[in-house]
Amino acid sequence: MNKGPAFLGQKPIDFPSPAGEQNLTPQLQVGLPVFLEFNYRNHRDKFKASVVGWNENKYLITTSPFGETPTITIMEGSEIILRYLYEGLVYGFTTQLVAKHDVPSPMWFLQFPETLEVKNLRRHPRMQIILLANGPAGENWKFLDLSASGALMVVDRPLNEGEQFELSFTLPDGTAIERLKSKVVRLAQTAPEIRVGINFDETDKKQITKINNYVESALFQMAADKRR
Repeated sequence: MNKGPAFLGQKPIDFPSPAGEQNLTPQLQVGLPVFLEFNYRNHRDKFKASVVGWNENKYLITTSPFGETPTITIMEGSEIILRYLYEGLVYGFTTQLVAKHDVPSPMWFLQFPETLEVKNLRRHPRMQIILLANGPAGENWKFLDLSASGALMVVDRPLNEGEQFELSFTLPDGTAIERLKSKVVRLAQTAPEIRVGINFDETDKKQITKINNYVESALFQMAADKRR
């Protein structure tokens, strides 16, 4: 159902959650970061922009990926692949550049997609990371990988399987995680390090969501960088 144009300050489109791989309606939100990929002089380039607004089934408006001083000229009608991450799902579709406007600020009008592909990242994706954490007695422990469900850590003393404690740490984006309840589920002592696999307390939904959002965003960004 067409809900008319949406612009700065409006709430996200409220569509049902995607249940398949294609022929779905895109989930959109003003300010949502998107990646635009297109051919230029026989070379594939990828640039970052953000959603300004949309008119369902007609067009999608983004900021110009080149800002106020464009360094590349993209002709109207050019084919563009657009990808973005929204609430644990990666959306992707092929569109065309319908028009460009410079007033009041540089914006691109893209053809609204008829079909799109969706990839679900909500199975607690795990990323490799070197990140310091404070142990239960203020020890300096270290993450080797991280997910919303748990992590692999290097600790400074032997721990027992089933042992429980609280961890505090700051994610690379500055998000603070305070006294997150954790439990040792695996011992992996590899000399000279003492490594343990831990699970986080999933009832602490607020902090688990913060970790999950960071991991999904970081993995999405790394995947986008690899495709450039």
